[in-house]
Amino acid sequence: ISLILLPFALYFIYQIALEGWGERVARGTVLILAFFPTTFFLNAAYTESLFLALSAGSLWAMRVRRDLLLACVLAGLAAATRNVGVFLVVPLLYEWVERGGLEVGRERWRVVYLALVPSGLVAYMGYLWVRFGDPLLFYSAQEFWNRRHTGPLALVTDIFGEAYGSLQRLFGAQPPADSALGGVIERIHGANDAYALLFLLFTIALFGMGFRALPLSLSLYTLLLIISAVSYGKPATPLMGFPRYILVAFPLFITLATLLEDRRAMGTWLSFSAAVSLVFCAFFVSWRFVA
Repeated sequence: ISLILLPFALYFIYQIALEGWGERVARGTVLILAFFPTTFFLNAAYTESLFLALSAGSLWAMRVRRDLLLACVLAGLAAATRNVGVFLVVPLLYEWVERGGLEVGRERWRVVYLALVPSGLVAYMGYLWVRFGDPLLFYSAQEFWNRRHTGPLALVTDIFGEAYGSLQRLFGAQPPADSALGGVIERIHGANDAYALLFLLFTIALFGMGFRALPLSLSLYTLLLIISAVSYGKPATPLMGFPRYILVAFPLFITLATLLEDRRAMGTWLSFSAAVSLVFCAFFVSWRFVA
């Protein structure tokens, strides 16, 4: 499913970028996403590829086709895929109002379409209730992974504390390894929390710059996805999953494409990004890098 739906996700993202920023940025956005260091997760058995196709399709339907009903149907399916899909109600409502949805009397009733956005999550909760007796099983099941909601102060403390510890593992003394190469691999792998922190800082920087490049609707949607991605983590790995979760925040890639319109800059970034992706993918397939 992931492999089948990924081209649809890329198509929708391309069309959104093309409509708002032109062909060069659209092509750059797709290339940046395709060669991003953690994009290999979109080919794995995770929900990111499906969610990205549905969420990007929803915003494509709203921004490009101007079809609120189709946008809300796709958003509802996205919410059934991942609970953060309900955040799509924010950009869809904003876009609808901005395009005069409240000004034309005969169109005002269409606001009821927005009720379709959370319907997917509600339907899934109903299934969990009937099947397992717990409509919030997707939340309570996080205890199995020792995930929990983290307050802002504790989050910052945990993130920087674990990142510092991972850097010590990277540069400090290590137990003897079977081979020199094995020792290098274990050192690099041991710095996972530092990599996650770099992803977070990079994401925050892109988000800040995106306020100038993106419409407010996409910026708000991205902000909600970022907050969700950092709100639940393990005490020992507070940013567990963040490099994967952030893949669905595709407006960030549009922002980066606007910054890398120069061909040399784009080529340099893609080369670096692809090289890092190969390293991370090698960790992933050898059960060393899990996000």
